[in-house]
Amino acid sequence: MAKENNKETPNIALVTGADSGLGFETAKRLAAEGFHVIMAGIRESEAQEAIKAIRNDVPAAILQFEYVDLGSMNSVKRLCDRLLAQYDNLSLLVNNAGVNDTPYRITKDGFEATFQINYLGHVLLTQRLLPLLEANGNARIVHVTSYGHHYGSCDTQSPLWQKISPENQPECERQYHGIKAYFNSKLAVLLFHNELARRFNYCESSVKSIAVHPGSARTQMLKQNPWANCQHSFFQLSEQMVGQTPAEGARPTLHACLHSDVKNGDFYGPDGILELRGSAKLVRGSRDSESKISGYELWNHTMNLLRIDFNLDTDYEPEYDFDAPPSCPCTLL
Repeated sequence: MAKENNKETPNIALVTGADSGLGFETAKRLAAEGFHVIMAGIRESEAQEAIKAIRNDVPAAILQFEYVDLGSMNSVKRLCDRLLAQYDNLSLLVNNAGVNDTPYRITKDGFEATFQINYLGHVLLTQRLLPLLEANGNARIVHVTSYGHHYGSCDTQSPLWQKISPENQPECERQYHGIKAYFNSKLAVLLFHNELARRFNYCESSVKSIAVHPGSARTQMLKQNPWANCQHSFFQLSEQMVGQTPAEGARPTLHACLHSDVKNGDFYGPDGILELRGSAKLVRGSRDSESKISGYELWNHTMNLLRIDFNLDTDYEPEYDFDAPPSCPCTLL
């Protein structure tokens, strides 16, 4: 429902990175289902071309572009301020945008760019838009992760997961590896999803947190992954044989967005062999991603980094055994 005229409008969905790939296919299908789709990203010209392409197939599509740079906390805040002023509820938030294997770079906010764009920026976006999602009464947050999270690790003490000072820059640059940073950021996304879902359950929130991975994107990661050589050739061959189109890869995301059987805390991926491709099914994350200790610690670390509070845990007392080790060592490789 829009604030300015207080009349019923279609369900509103916000999709980050919707100008191409999985995000484009997600936006297109949601528009076909009658959603008002807000396509958020940094490339306005590409987004306008994507809007034209969608309207060629879905003439009645309700689409709008909104600028956001997830590598800038101020940009995320400005987007949220605009949406909070314009709308009084949000049905879907699809945290889809991301970067992969990029050169080492520090954002203006002082964070390593992959960590901020893939993870921190979406956490801030989610926190700022939570009032609109709660106002909807049946909203969903869909976090797009990657099978590559299996190859990631979590270390909240790593200098790459801190605000980077000028003195630490040389050491951070020395430690940085693009693919590792991507895998680690996608593990962070899944840990955050699991912890958010636990807190939603605790507070009996109407909002659902759902995670998805597209499947065959996994092989793209492994092709570039020098520390998975034992599997490298196999997955290169698998990529050639079963690599999916973006429309096929978007199936888990669309299931999470649209199907009535979806529950808070679910994680969907492809149902084919090795989760490379196929229709959506419930899948399990890595052992690290299911560690309640790691999820709790990452949550607190993230809230401190961003100086935010979801206000979901006023009396939250997690019953975690902090004397027991996590299921896998949480060390940044």
